[in-house]
Amino acid sequence: MAFIFLLVFFLLFFAYFQWHHNKKLTRLSIRDTLSNSFNRRYVFNYLHKSVDANYSEKNTVSIMVIDIDDFKQVNDKYGHPFGDGVIRTIAEIGNEILRTEDIIGRVGGEEFLCVLPRIDAVQSLHIARRFVNKVNEHKFTTEANHSKIQQVKVTVSIGLSTTSKTTRTSSQLYVQADKALYHAKSSGKNRAIQYQDSMQYANSGNTSKKSITFED
Repeated sequence: MAFIFLLVFFLLFFAYFQWHHNKKLTRLSIRDTLSNSFNRRYVFNYLHKSVDANYSEKNTVSIMVIDIDDFKQVNDKYGHPFGDGVIRTIAEIGNEILRTEDIIGRVGGEEFLCVLPRIDAVQSLHIARRFVNKVNEHKFTTEANHSKIQQVKVTVSIGLSTTSKTTRTSSQLYVQADKALYHAKSSGKNRAIQYQDSMQYANSGNTSKKSITFED
């Protein structure tokens, strides 16, 4: 009986260890190691499943493309460790602002993508503006001049788009949000702008460089 008990114990222990190990591997495969937000592959697959695979005019999906303003200058002036901290903080602010069903993922060096299911353009713009304001309010600090604490101003620009009768694919949604982001950048940065049809030809020279990859 003692042998059977030990055998069952070790089998259960091994099963738990294997489950925990697989869970850890799954987490590592869908997370961005720097920001701890979702990685590019996961967030675009989530967008694809939310829009292309389950499109419905009744269940709108909005997205936010977030870019840290003048991030190269921030890195050059304060160093890459500080820049890495900014990226982590932006991801943390996103998790605070977004709803439980929303997701945020890092899709580029200083660019994030948020997918917001079952939300309209007005509601998503309200969330985006809260995001911009929250970043403005945050006190980013760095050590300079022999450990003297220096406060650094960091801002973000956000472009938004929402599914509609004319916008039914994830690719359309992403391109539109990217155009809105370009408009936010060119009109002064530190703001959130919703896509409008008047932006259709904005940034036409750069959108071809954007791509979406989906993987099962």
